[in-house]
Amino acid sequence: MRPRLTAAEVVASKPARRKRERPSLAGARLLVEFAFVLGAGLAAVFPTRQQYAEFADDESPNAYSIAYLHVLTRADPQDMHLHLLYARHLQALGRFDDALLAVDPVLDDAVLGADARDLRFELLLARARAIPEGDPGRAIAFHSVADELAKMAELPENKDELVHFAGLAVELDEPLLAAKYYSRAAESDQSHRSEYLAAAGKWLRAGGDGVGAANAYKRAAENERSPELARQDRMLALDALLADNRAGEACDLAISFSKAAPGDLGVLARAVTLASAANRVLLARDLGRTLLATDPENGELMLGQATRELAAGDPAAALPLISKLRERHPDDAKLRELEAHVAEWSGKPEMALDDWLWLLDHGYSGPR
Repeated sequence: MRPRLTAAEVVASKPARRKRERPSLAGARLLVEFAFVLGAGLAAVFPTRQQYAEFADDESPNAYSIAYLHVLTRADPQDMHLHLLYARHLQALGRFDDALLAVDPVLDDAVLGADARDLRFELLLARARAIPEGDPGRAIAFHSVADELAKMAELPENKDELVHFAGLAVELDEPLLAAKYYSRAAESDQSHRSEYLAAAGKWLRAGGDGVGAANAYKRAAENERSPELARQDRMLALDALLADNRAGEACDLAISFSKAAPGDLGVLARAVTLASAANRVLLARDLGRTLLATDPENGELMLGQATRELAAGDPAAALPLISKLRERHPDDAKLRELEAHVAEWSGKPEMALDDWLWLLDHGYSGPR
């Protein structure tokens, strides 16, 4: 039989029993070591955002990468790099609407905003091109692309991007927008400035802006090193004004061209023609005299100048030109009749009589 303990022995034994029953806690050092091991294990299983981004950039997007990026962006909505990566993965899978939603938070970011805007434009264009021909939504989608392209026209872009966007504007049937991009490209690339200004002129004219087109072509000519290309640009500038029913302005521009490029006889001849078309007869006469002086034996120029002298009310100045032509072509009855009339107007009846008698002898009955 177990002996009973005295009261003193019971009291003495209680603290010892409580001490044995309390669980033993790990030390602080052991806890730190355990946390380190656990963190290392988790890091090995779950990569960081940067590690995953580097991995994802090298891997083909798939449902798993999309799901993981979706979770990461939800867990850290302020990480704009993740949103951009998520949008690119969605783009690769053709999920353009979802990608547009993913990129939207990044548009106002100070660091990644420009990249986000470029990606947004790519997404809008890809979405529009993916819609089948004949689908009403295709036109609506391309309209959104054009709107976005117009907004981007005010943003800083490099020369290659500006030219690329100009081509897209042409593709979208937005000639004035294309001209705007080409004009900006001209300002950013001195070596191709004339080429881009001429392209801007082309699309300004296509868009109905004849004055703007003429100015662009004029600037192209001023920056062109090739004399032949510069002459072409000057002529195109005049054509743009004429297409806009601005004969008077075209005439003034042609005169300025002829002064700036005195060796360009083509533009001088054009100035003469435009002055006549604008009914500026005295100016046409004076310009014509300058033109004739460059090639005084040119029969075509002589006849044209005789006509301008007559239009300006100076038959006496026209008569020597007509007589010279008649001497070259003594059997030309039309020249004989013209000389007879101009001789009468110039107060030379004897010359006129000789011509009329010749015409009678040769049976000329007048023009038919």
